[in-house]
Amino acid sequence: MNGNNKVSSSTQLKVLMAFSLYAFSVAASAMPFLEFNPTAPFSVSPGTILVDVNVSGLDGEIVSAYDLDVSYDTNVLSFNNVGFDTLLGDEFFFEVLNSDTGLNSAPGLIDFAAISLLSDAELEALQAPNESIRLVTLEFDVLQTTITNLEFIFGPSKDVKCSNNVPCIVDNSEPIPTPLPATLWLLGCGFLANILLVRQRAQFSEVAKYSAVS
Repeated sequence: MNGNNKVSSSTQLKVLMAFSLYAFSVAASAMPFLEFNPTAPFSVSPGTILVDVNVSGLDGEIVSAYDLDVSYDTNVLSFNNVGFDTLLGDEFFFEVLNSDTGLNSAPGLIDFAAISLLSDAELEALQAPNESIRLVTLEFDVLQTTITNLEFIFGPSKDVKCSNNVPCIVDNSEPIPTPLPATLWLLGCGFLANILLVRQRAQFSEVAKYSAVS
């Protein structure tokens, strides 16, 4: 009986370890981040340049809202326009609220935001199965030939929100892992409780056996 308990406990411990590795892989895989296309810094020459702002690493996640600031060098670039993508909804059909400070932005800073009025299921139908989606396209006039950079500026209320309107990017250097479903955690807790119960029974059995021999 004790041998069976030990085998059962050992087997369940292996299962729990496998679950933990799976849970870690799921949590680590869903870590969205922001990026520019073309990737900054980049070479420019006089003319017009278009730069996409993308969210990548979605791994099945959706984007429901964002409020972002982007800084640029006014000695190199002159801001023209923000073009919003329709993957959060179509503004013409009142599916999304888009806003930007446009040409009234502070020199060297672009502030743009969007809030989708669609449900998570509707957004998933629009955005899935994309690993990356485009939020906006920034248009600049280039003033000189050089290498220049764009940067995301984070601060209070500056973030990207994913499913359930929960922030998933608050600092592009430290993305927030997407939480695991509660059922997975309950399953893991059940395995752990079962292991502890089996071990406790085994200990009681050993004590009873020792007492009988004595």
